[in-house]
Amino acid sequence: MRPGQNLLLILPFDVFPPDNGGKQTGYHMIPALAKYYQVTVLQFQGLDEIYNCIGSDEAFREVKFLNANHEYAEPRDIFRFFPKKIKDAARFRYHARSLRLSASSHVLSYIGILPRLLKRNHFDFIITETNSDTLIYRTVKKYSPHTRLVFQNHNVDTDLAWADLKNNKITHSAYRQILSLESSLYKNTDHVLAVSQQDADRLNELNKNKLKVQVIQTGIPLQKYPAAKGLGQDMAGNILFCGSLDYQPNYEGLLWFYRNCWKKIVSAFPRLKLTVVGSGDPHGSLAKIFEDGSVDFKGRVKEVYPYYDAAAVVVVPLLSGSGIRLKILEAMSMGVPIVSTRKGAEGIRHTNGENILLADEADDFARLVISLLNDKNKRRALSEAGRKTIQEYYDWPVIGQRIFKILSGLN
Repeated sequence: MRPGQNLLLILPFDVFPPDNGGKQTGYHMIPALAKYYQVTVLQFQGLDEIYNCIGSDEAFREVKFLNANHEYAEPRDIFRFFPKKIKDAARFRYHARSLRLSASSHVLSYIGILPRLLKRNHFDFIITETNSDTLIYRTVKKYSPHTRLVFQNHNVDTDLAWADLKNNKITHSAYRQILSLESSLYKNTDHVLAVSQQDADRLNELNKNKLKVQVIQTGIPLQKYPAAKGLGQDMAGNILFCGSLDYQPNYEGLLWFYRNCWKKIVSAFPRLKLTVVGSGDPHGSLAKIFEDGSVDFKGRVKEVYPYYDAAAVVVVPLLSGSGIRLKILEAMSMGVPIVSTRKGAEGIRHTNGENILLADEADDFARLVISLLNDKNKRRALSEAGRKTIQEYYDWPVIGQRIFKILSGLN
């Protein structure tokens, strides 16, 4: 930890226990940053629950957690005299400098917390995790002008929202709000950390090439003991799809794989099972898939390792989306070989044929899965190369050091 370097990490979601990909990212990022900074985490989870999860873990020993609900104090502004609904809307729009945006309860909480918090503490950096949370920028600069506000991007929300708009999942008004927030990052941040070069370029485009942005990929811990059961089978019995079905790219990707690839694969391996792990209820066209006896839907699980351990191959048949595919990194960390579309592998360091196999056409995708199921040696080679990729580029100590170097450059 560097003396005098203080960092406030604002998390609008719970991270304890770390039982899904998003939570795991926050969970591992905290101690990675704590190696270089005195870290304070502002979040909404109960402190007793957090400390019960942490226990005696030394990695969190010097991290300070604050509960936003306990820290909140009503701002002493003119809006406090208004009825609550009007007060919240007016206060939010004043700080957002926009009449269009709907009020965010998290941002309203931070507006009541940050003035006192920034008066009591000096923070060199504040890291936020959502587009809307960057609206605290003016408040931060008012009370602590030298603090750098850094936004950690995980997806290009505008592009995801556009896909949802086309599928009638959101309104035009909701889409315009997301676009407005994301295209104003250059005014509401000092720096942006994007998870891929593609996302960095797109965000810069949305911000008229005025954005200060660098790429820092999502990290994942290297699994101490790689998965071995499915990897070593002469007659493979299981392949795995892992991802939330509430996420549209996962939904459409799994549907595409089942309709266009699965029958070809299972005709070559009649006893093969497709295991689907991830939150979300199968609905619409997906509901019919799980009536197929060769498909085993597990839903949300407490521990994913047994499913990776049983799998000979992981499939990532994504056709859309942005950000970085944490499930590919997870599979590499576990040492399970992967067949993916190029879109699925976007933003990840990879060499086709070395640490991953790629195909965009259904026939080619099915052929690669079948070839891996028939070749135990190739599966092992991909497994070893994938784990080496994680160790060199994505293990959290590596990511923590990269973040530290980037933030040091901002000074």
